[in-house]
Amino acid sequence: MSEKQAQAQSPVQDNRNLEMKMATLEDRIVRQEKLLEPQLNRLRDMKAVQSKQRRKDDTRRKILYGAAFLLSLDGLSETARTRKIAEVERQIKAPRDRKFLGLSESVEEAQKEMASRDTQHPGLPFDFGG
Repeated sequence: MSEKQAQAQSPVQDNRNLEMKMATLEDRIVRQEKLLEPQLNRLRDMKAVQSKQRRKDDTRRKILYGAAFLLSLDGLSETARTRKIAEVERQIKAPRDRKFLGLSESVEEAQKEMASRDTQHPGLPFDFGG
């Protein structure tokens, strides 16, 4: 077929060629997606493991800092210890957390309680082994 004849193909023939190319391209895309799927699942699993480890590390970090803080209270006078605990308690603002720790519902209530608390024998609201 000469070059002029090839250019003179009917629009129907051109359309068929395009459809065949598109079908082939779609098939290739489907195949690639099937190949990618297990890799994407593995990647998703790895990210989940990473996220879980970050949460564990964050929890451990909080526990270690909390334990170190509690140990630092051991060397303080009762008044200084009470003051430090009150400082920490003021930072706990969520009612749910305050309730869990046995604190007053609000920081304002806690401040009123602290003002009226007997400072002769203040105690910690928990055991810390110190």
